[in-house]
Amino acid sequence: MLLGQLPDLRETRSGKDLIEIGFREGEIKGEIKGEIKGEMKGEIKGEIKGLFKLLRVRFQEISPDLKAKIEGIKLSEQLDQLYHLALNVNSIEEFEQKWAN
Repeated sequence: MLLGQLPDLRETRSGKDLIEIGFREGEIKGEIKGEIKGEMKGEIKGEIKGLFKLLRVRFQEISPDLKAKIEGIKLSEQLDQLYHLALNVNSIEEFEQKWAN
């Protein structure tokens, strides 16, 4: 080895250990993020299912277009607003009209 030249860290025991530690930490963080993201998606799906149930009980039919629009929602807060709207309107048409505004 020439004076002043450093070895490639990937070739040293310490470097390999650091890479392994970083890999394990990244793997753990990825698993945690994946679990949280999965839980959030599951919660949203459950809230959407509940909103469909509410709309069906109150108004019987949900158009395919409305169903698709609701299924596209990604935020729990927006679903909460739609729950309140569904409870305070007199028809599915009124629901769709007020949601559009």
